[in-house]
Amino acid sequence: MQRKNYLINKSFQLRYLGYVLSLLATLFLVYVMVMATLIGRMREANEKLLELGTFNERLLGSAEMRQEPTEEISGKFKELRLLVQRNTETIQAINLFSALFMLFLAFAVVMVGLVVTHRIAGPLHVLRLMLEKLRDGEELPARSLRHHDEFQDLFELVRQLARKKH
Repeated sequence: MQRKNYLINKSFQLRYLGYVLSLLATLFLVYVMVMATLIGRMREANEKLLELGTFNERLLGSAEMRQEPTEEISGKFKELRLLVQRNTETIQAINLFSALFMLFLAFAVVMVGLVVTHRIAGPLHVLRLMLEKLRDGEELPARSLRHHDEFQDLFELVRQLARKKH
């Protein structure tokens, strides 16, 4: 029967899980804020488009349409064209931001992963070298782990074991 205890070293595992979740939550909040701004701009443009659409419907049914277009009419059509163009640009900005954000998120997770694995792999490498020296009956050189490295307690335990053995 296999063991199903995924939290072997609770404080270590939960601390790094907290780091990753904090990073993701922060990046998600930035994403939501930027998207809300861009979508708000689209909503404003759409409301103006609806107003212009209503104006255009009334205009098409009016007698003015049968005459030469007035400045007001051509101004409204220019405004409509401008709003459609602005909406298109906003949609492109949303797509670009989403793609760049996902790339940045992947980069950030990789960087956090490198830092985390460095703080884990370094001490494990040192511990392995220490255990090999102990196995071969050699004296351990005076050494310490970096302040932020993991497995400080295990490192100290191996050092104490080495002192007792020699």
